Amino acid sequence: MPHTSAAWLKYSNRFWAFFLFYGLFRFVTEFFRQPDAHIGFVWASFSMGQLLSLPMLIGGVLMIGWRFMQASSNIPEKRPPVS
Repeated sequence: MPHTSAAWLKYSNRFWAFFLFYGLFRFVTEFFRQPDAHIGFVWASFSMGQLLSLPMLIGGVLMIGWRFMQASSNIPEKRPPVS
């Protein structure tokens, strides 16, 4: 992995995007799958697989948002040229 901060930002965004979409697709897939007979629905109409996918989904959203906020704060301000 490159040691520059811009490259690290690019690779970490890919990781968190994977984390987010894996959690999202897992949650949707578990919605169509019949829950295990010995577990059933754990909370309301959510299966154990859906509940275990929620932290990945929420964590991915939070970390991508944090990374974009961090990246936008490093952008220098555009100032008019001094005459």
